[in-house]
Amino acid sequence: MEPLLNDPVTETLRRWSRQTTPDELKERGVSNLRSVSLTRVSMLIEKAVNRALLARTLHSGGDEDEESAQFDSVSVTARKEFMAMATSDVPVEDEVSDVQEHAVSALDQLKAELAGRQREVAEQERALRSVGGLAKDADEELATKLRTLFVSWGGKADSPSALEREVIELAVQELRRERGNSERERLRHHQDEISVLERRIGKLTKLLSETEGDLARAQRVGAPVNGIASEYDCVQGLSEDDEFHEKKSELMTAIFEANMEMREAAG
Repeated sequence: MEPLLNDPVTETLRRWSRQTTPDELKERGVSNLRSVSLTRVSMLIEKAVNRALLARTLHSGGDEDEESAQFDSVSVTARKEFMAMATSDVPVEDEVSDVQEHAVSALDQLKAELAGRQREVAEQERALRSVGGLAKDADEELATKLRTLFVSWGGKADSPSALEREVIELAVQELRRERGNSERERLRHHQDEISVLERRIGKLTKLLSETEGDLARAQRVGAPVNGIASEYDCVQGLSEDDEFHEKKSELMTAIFEANMEMREAAG
């Protein structure tokens, strides 16, 4: 039989636990007990760690140095998540129903936000395509101002000197160079944002795949699985040949983000 991923955690808990007997507890004055299985505890630990990793992935900017700096916060978040789940009296069924009830609204908000971002990107692309015409007008405006300045200092409007023409040409070239640098910087910043988003989607997709795999293994051996499970036994729509691969990946990412926002709001 294929071992569960939480088996090492269960064995560690068993090894570090303190053995006792009913008689020993009675001698200590303990009459009522509440028991919890090692499997249940190990599953809570795994869920706490997974939620901490998801939280870091969602809120990380994608920079490796930043992720290293946030390493300690993962253990803190995992500890808080574990204590919250361990002390919660809310039945799993009610928790699932509550999250499902709010997930639809949160997902709609995410879709609206995504549509807004797509419109902004489209507007930026249209603006970049129109830079050529705008730049030509700006170049001519600068040249006109310089010619007017030379005339005010005794130059001839209809016959500028060679020096005046060279100064005007040099100034316009410098304006174009600075404009090009600015446009390249904007493009670089836009590409960096896209790269960060792609890394976050990649991490979330990987975490989703691993979670679905754990669920499938647990179901095969008949072990209890706590929390919200997908209706599928494996990740759906992740085939590279699927024409809707990108849309399905975005949807799964949105579901994860909505779930995390729900957890934080319920805090």
